[in-house]
Amino acid sequence: MGNKVKKILSFHRKEAYNLINLFTDELGSALTRLGVGFDVIDQPDNETSTENIARMLDKEHYDAVVVFNAEGQQDYELNGRNIWEKYDIPFYDYILDHPVEHQREMRSRNCVMNAITIDSEHAELAARWFPNLRSVNYIPAGGTGGIGNMDPDEWTSRSKDIIYVGVHEDLEKMTDTIAGYPEHTVKLIGNIIDLMLDDKNMSYYQAFRKILADYGLLNDLSDEEELGYAVICRIASRYIRAYRREEIIRYILDTDNDWQLHIYGNGWDRINEESNNRAILHEPLPYSDMIKLYENSKIVLNVMSHYKNAILDRIPSAMLSGACVLSEKTDYLKRTVPDDGIFFYDTDRPYDVPGMITDMIAHPDRLFGTAQKGYEYACSSLRWDNTAEKLIGVISAQADGRGKRW
Repeated sequence: MGNKVKKILSFHRKEAYNLINLFTDELGSALTRLGVGFDVIDQPDNETSTENIARMLDKEHYDAVVVFNAEGQQDYELNGRNIWEKYDIPFYDYILDHPVEHQREMRSRNCVMNAITIDSEHAELAARWFPNLRSVNYIPAGGTGGIGNMDPDEWTSRSKDIIYVGVHEDLEKMTDTIAGYPEHTVKLIGNIIDLMLDDKNMSYYQAFRKILADYGLLNDLSDEEELGYAVICRIASRYIRAYRREEIIRYILDTDNDWQLHIYGNGWDRINEESNNRAILHEPLPYSDMIKLYENSKIVLNVMSHYKNAILDRIPSAMLSGACVLSEKTDYLKRTVPDDGIFFYDTDRPYDVPGMITDMIAHPDRLFGTAQKGYEYACSSLRWDNTAEKLIGVISAQADGRGKRW
C-alpha cells in the first residue's frame, strides 16, 4: 500500500540543552524531504493555548502527533475531552530513555497512546508493562548534523584528538541515597548492581529479573507489580551508568599520554585533580554546539551504560561529523555497525582503553580510514531520513490496521 501519511504535528518546549527541540526539527526536516508535511507549535501552558490548537485542528488534518519524551502533551483536554481523541489523531510518544522513566506518561488513561523506543528491549518492556498502549515500536534515532565530505587534510588538522561528553555523578552520594531506602530494598538494589558489575553485558532489566527470580518473587508478580519493583530499583541502572563512566575516565587519566582527553560535562573536577589534571575540562554545551565540536575532533569516546540493544544518537552524530567512534562493544552494535567503521573496547578490559587510544593516534591513516568508513555507513543508514522512513511505515501500518503492539 502507498504512503497514507500526509501531515504530522509536533511540539517545541522549554528545556536546558534544547535536545528535544533539535530532534523534533531534525525529524521534521527529514519528513519534509520525504514529502510529509510537518508542523511544530510551542507547548501550550494554559487553556487558551489549547483552544488555539483546537482552532488549528479545525482547519488542518493531521495523520499523527509525534512528540519526544512527552511531558503532558498527551493529556491536553478541551471541554473535558482529550483533544487528540476528539479530533481522531493518533498520538505517538517517542521515548529516548528507559520506559520506566516515563511510566506516568505511558500509563495515561486520557489518551490512546502509541509508543516508540530507541532500544528493542525497551519496546518489549513497554508492551508488557503498559497494556493501555495501542502500539509499541522500536525505531533508532538518527544522527544529527554531518559534514559534506571527508577531506584527509582537513581531518588531520582537527584540533582535538579525543573528546568525551557526559556528566559525572558522585558514586558515594548515590550510595548514601540507596542506604536511605528500606533494608530489603537496599539489599535488592545492591544485588542488582553487583550482578551488573560481574556481567558487563547484562542490561538493567536482565539483572533486575535475575535477582527477582533468585528471591523467588518473579513467578508470582503480575506485569504491573513487576513494573512497581522496576520503578523502585531503577537507581541501580543510574549507578551502573555513573560507575562505567568513571571507570573508563579514571583508567585514561591514570596513565601518562602524549595526548589529552577533553571532557565536556560537569562533576569531573575531583577525579581530574586526583589524576594530576591530565584532562582538559569544559562546561556542558547545547547539543547543537556539540555537533560542531564533533566536527573538530578525531575520536569520540562513547560509553553505552544501560543501552544494550540500541545505537545512541551520539554514535551516528559523531560519525556523520567525520569523527572516529571508540565505543563499548555490545552485541547489537557488533551486529549492526561494520567492523571497519568503528573501534570497540571490551568492557571486561577497561584498562586497555588508554593503550588503544595511543595506538589509534599513532596510526593516523588507519584512524582516518575507520572514520571515513563510519561516515559512509552513517550517511547511508543512520540519518534522520532513515528514522523518518521507518516512522512513516509504522504510522501507515497502524492506520491500515496492520500495526502490532510488539
